[in-house]
Amino acid sequence: MGLTEDIATGKCGSFYLVTSEEEYLRVDAVRRWLAALNKRESHAVHRFRPPRWDLAELENILMTVPMFGDAIAVIIDDVERTHASRQERLISLLSRRGPHISVILTAATIDKRRKFYKGLAKLGSVESFAKIYPEKRPGWVHRIAGDLGWTISGEASVAVAELVGEDLMAYEAELKKIMLYIGNKRRIEKADIDLVLFADSRFGDFAIADAVGKKDLARALRVMRQTYSGSGSSSGWMPLLAGTLFRFLRIKAMDKGASDQGIAADLGLNPYVVKLLRPQVARFSREQLLGGLQLLYSVEKDIKTSVMSARTAAEIFLIRLLCNKLEYRAH
Repeated sequence: MGLTEDIATGKCGSFYLVTSEEEYLRVDAVRRWLAALNKRESHAVHRFRPPRWDLAELENILMTVPMFGDAIAVIIDDVERTHASRQERLISLLSRRGPHISVILTAATIDKRRKFYKGLAKLGSVESFAKIYPEKRPGWVHRIAGDLGWTISGEASVAVAELVGEDLMAYEAELKKIMLYIGNKRRIEKADIDLVLFADSRFGDFAIADAVGKKDLARALRVMRQTYSGSGSSSGWMPLLAGTLFRFLRIKAMDKGASDQGIAADLGLNPYVVKLLRPQVARFSREQLLGGLQLLYSVEKDIKTSVMSARTAAEIFLIRLLCNKLEYRAH
């Protein structure tokens, strides 16, 4: 039996080799193994990672008889990176470990034809986790959220998988970020994904750009007023919106049949971001976008020359842009 089945039956052994190309699956296996061990008794944990490691230190841990029978858990990550000159010695040390020692080894890939693998496999159970294909990834988002004590909607699971990509470790990190942002709600919805992940520094200050893209004047004005009421820099919205309008123009100029992936590759964006932007682009004509850029230039000049206050000029810009009144005259 492998680790998963042993944990399920409550019969966790003292040696496991876990292999998977998915880092998260290896990390998760180690977490579950440690939790299962500590249900029986507390274990001191020692972690090693070849090739730069002290094999003498590992030998000392494996061979020393504890004074009070303390249980020890030894984790060796990326065991496949063990140098060939040390492989035979490692197998010998592991085979002679004391009865109070439990060991788990992890590897991304390991050649089952090699003597090294065969020697390790003789010491205990081996479990290999298969690659997770794209259609299964939203399910893993759901599972990871559940492991963290939260629920997540189906739409939100798909959104995380599309935006983050293939890295399950990144799913966990992004989900934790969302949970911190939305507080104690304990459930993640699609709207939370759009606001938090898109607001990440990789995509810029999403709030004002999203409000403009959706032609939501009330929200855009509210965000702009918050920008100018804060203590930090308040000028970042101008290059941000200039970039947004330029990006809209480029998308509008592309073939309507172009895929999200094709547009994303051309603009250097994530395909999920393109999916969010396309309905926003459709709300503007090419003339409105060009007029918006000209208007933005005029507003920036008036702010820099102190013709009017920055906040007033910013609010006038939003009203003109989103109400399609693109002519602009400074007071």
